[in-house]
Amino acid sequence: MKTYRYMIGMLLCVWLLAACDNSNAFDEYAKFDTTAQTAWGQSIVDGSNGYVAHVKSDRTYNLADGVDVLEMAFLADDGLAMQLFLFKIALSDKITLRTTLADDKNQVGTGQTIMKQLEAMQKNGKKVLGGTNADFFNTTYIPYGVCYRDGVAVKTSFSRTDCNVFVITKDNEACCFTEEEYALHKDIVREAVCGLGTLLLKNGEQLDQSGNTMPVANMEPRTAIGVSQDGKEVYLMVVDGRNFYYSNGADLLDLMNLMSACGASDALNLDGGGSTAAGVTYPGYASGATANVPSDGKLRECANFIFLVRQKQDAGTASKLYLYPFGGYALPGAKISLTVKAADSSYMAAAVPTNVTFGGTNVTQTSGSTVTVEPGARGAATVTATTGSLRANATFTIPTAPTSITIKHEGKNTPLTALHVAGGSKTDLTATAWYYGNQVYSADESFSWAVTGGIGEIDESGVFAAAKTGSDLNGTITVSYGETSFALKVTVGSSQPFADTKGHWAESYITDLYYAGTLQGSTKDGKLYYRPDASMTRQEFIVAMMRYLGTDLSAYQTVSLPFSDSSSIADWAKSAMQAAYSLGYLTGSKTNGQLLAKPGATISRQEAMTILSRTKDFPEADLNTLSAFSDSGKIADWAKTALAQMAQQKIISGSKGKLNPTGKVTRAEVAKMLYMLSEL
Repeated sequence: MKTYRYMIGMLLCVWLLAACDNSNAFDEYAKFDTTAQTAWGQSIVDGSNGYVAHVKSDRTYNLADGVDVLEMAFLADDGLAMQLFLFKIALSDKITLRTTLADDKNQVGTGQTIMKQLEAMQKNGKKVLGGTNADFFNTTYIPYGVCYRDGVAVKTSFSRTDCNVFVITKDNEACCFTEEEYALHKDIVREAVCGLGTLLLKNGEQLDQSGNTMPVANMEPRTAIGVSQDGKEVYLMVVDGRNFYYSNGADLLDLMNLMSACGASDALNLDGGGSTAAGVTYPGYASGATANVPSDGKLRECANFIFLVRQKQDAGTASKLYLYPFGGYALPGAKISLTVKAADSSYMAAAVPTNVTFGGTNVTQTSGSTVTVEPGARGAATVTATTGSLRANATFTIPTAPTSITIKHEGKNTPLTALHVAGGSKTDLTATAWYYGNQVYSADESFSWAVTGGIGEIDESGVFAAAKTGSDLNGTITVSYGETSFALKVTVGSSQPFADTKGHWAESYITDLYYAGTLQGSTKDGKLYYRPDASMTRQEFIVAMMRYLGTDLSAYQTVSLPFSDSSSIADWAKSAMQAAYSLGYLTGSKTNGQLLAKPGATISRQEAMTILSRTKDFPEADLNTLSAFSDSGKIADWAKTALAQMAQQKIISGSKGKLNPTGKVTRAEVAKMLYMLSEL
């Protein structure tokens, strides 16, 4: 199986690199190199039983005395890209791990994202260094296993028979127990979270996974935890997945190899997939940030998490300096804005000295802490920040050619697969370069731009001026750097595509989203109609929303829908409905004990706004916002948070002081909501 996966992975790499016409990059990565840049990274390579086949990059940093982090990008033995985040925690009287639940309370049944839970702990005076998601859970956010928090048994029963338990004892030692072992030792438990399936390691031995109740061979985002033989050291690991160029995910055998490489004696598998999340309070910062790339495209609300906590103390004088970003990849002409942070001798965030100066190689200081990579620069660009005896560096590798390039509308996040613009219009485009899943710092002027087909002109900044025309013109916009290029198909057409939207209050929203490829119409008597005041069905709304999000629907065609009326979903809407369900946007509603999607039913305003709100990680809702609308009492309880968030972000504003939550949403109103979301 490993040999087969290796062959498939390498064939895919060869095909994709050939498609990018990027021979230089392929030559570089065809030479597999197991040499890491750090000693810790090298120990992972050497201890992985050959699983780590090529190291792309690795870096380590300290969060506190006894708390280290490794971030490592590598190619596995199947030739696929992987990204690893690893915490190594030496338990002490100053450092421990804590279970956390929603709002930092001793109660299960509420889901929160890792960042919301981290914020809640910090508000309560705890100094959080980082952490990950923990237990598997049901649809009401009840964890499957037992859950202890600061000595309190919040949940004492197992909801499944295949749980195993990670424990921090009252003596601040770590253990990995089976259910049977837990029953014998539960009197010593202070913190506890659970995983499912067979333990990965026991007494330093990799356990047979053939009888595991969890799928063993599935490559997924993973979270795992292990302990040293003496219980004094904990290894908390996150492996990202479901992203070919960046990180593909690990199966349970891969996870065993990585946990063995850490030096773990015992280890178990925590919840993974879209739940996998790593949060870090980076050195010099007082608050946390998401370290990994969640496979859902946003953080998932989970039942519980496990966090690294240290004793809180006042910060002293700065003795360490840090530059953010640490480094990465950049093209000549790129402007890189850096942030300087400082910490004291105990790694507490400290005030940054005021006399910081910048220098480096292959860079020019533009202003303040912003530098520009010099034209013609090769190899690497290094930025140095200095104040007194303190010094920090950030290094940005300059690839000879990126592995891929994408084009987007300036200020938007969704890459374009085609472009449809009005004749005589101007469209500001921006290019993004990628190097094996890593975004490359660049400026639009870093690339070469060209137009074919007589459709217009484009300048060095990516501003496309479309030719004036009364009929459709077809051509391409090509952006390139080195031997890598991307050609975008472009159609230049009429400035008013729809016959029934001229003068309508939503005309500009509808037209812009039509040319962005989000909205479509229907043709009658040779004319295109949008029907702006008509209502939308639930499946029509989901299709428009998923098109707006730019989701690759082909990745969800095997998703099984749980709805009793799934057979009623139109063929043209099925893949969008599958993706929306899988990503947590579409949950359905229960009627007479059945879970229904109601694909052909007209969608209400509060239903549409609730579904849309799930696509964004909005700030916490202030329900008082709704009091500005005279019909706020008609809003369903399940929709109040979503509508408050949408109102706070000015995505919705109501009409004549009303939100009309139960009214039918019109196609024009959907166009405005999608447009306003795209502007965030």
